[in-house]
Amino acid sequence: MSTLENAVAILRCFTTERTELGVSRVSQDLGVAKSTVSRLMKQMAELGLLARDAESRRYRAGYLMFQLGSLYQADLRIFDLVDECVLRLVAATGHTGFIGVLDKGDLVSLRTHQGAHPVRYVLETGRRFPAFAASLGKALLARLSDDDVRAFYPQRLESEFLPNPFTLDELIAELAVIRECGWADAQVGSIPGARAVGVAIGGAGRQQAIGFSLSYREASVTGLQREQILATILGAARDIGIRTGDPHWVGEWKLRAI
Repeated sequence: MSTLENAVAILRCFTTERTELGVSRVSQDLGVAKSTVSRLMKQMAELGLLARDAESRRYRAGYLMFQLGSLYQADLRIFDLVDECVLRLVAATGHTGFIGVLDKGDLVSLRTHQGAHPVRYVLETGRRFPAFAASLGKALLARLSDDDVRAFYPQRLESEFLPNPFTLDELIAELAVIRECGWADAQVGSIPGARAVGVAIGGAGRQQAIGFSLSYREASVTGLQREQILATILGAARDIGIRTGDPHWVGEWKLRAI
């Protein structure tokens, strides 16, 4: 890999649960020689991408990452609207809310708001996985053309987050339905019996779309309650879409049963 690719791989080793890492751990995670990792992490610290603790000698995210993150969040002009909306939905329903964006064919987690129910859905900030494996990921993919989606994936689609593989053609057919009704539905593969309903919001210009979803235990809600969850999240999405001038939400949308 190139130096840039190695640097990105190192940055991806850091998570909200692993905010400080030593050279040995990163070397082990990446399968790269310790001397190479040590040299590169030292250079990254000199450039502000990483910072090194004087006592532990471990590295953490540097000031430049904070600056870049702040710029990225500032560009997501609808993020605050979505975040406030998801907080209200979580408080009203007790279900867990997720927020994410699309990066080519991957869904990148931006934030999780835990619900009041005892089952905890853990999805760390920055976690990446195939967008077709999550409801908000599929809602985001539905905003793209079929040709764009086909460019991301092979014909056979599989993920640790899915109970069974399926085909790219099946995904394309599902996205057509999502475009018509405005929402996506998917199993939460990491938690048996859990499902999620997701939508995506954009703006009138070239703003990056943001997806959000509510996850719930199927056994814990009735059919009527599922319809209420769907109506609630659709209404919230349309309210934000009208405020941001999102053409996907300014027009009519249809309610289709879960």
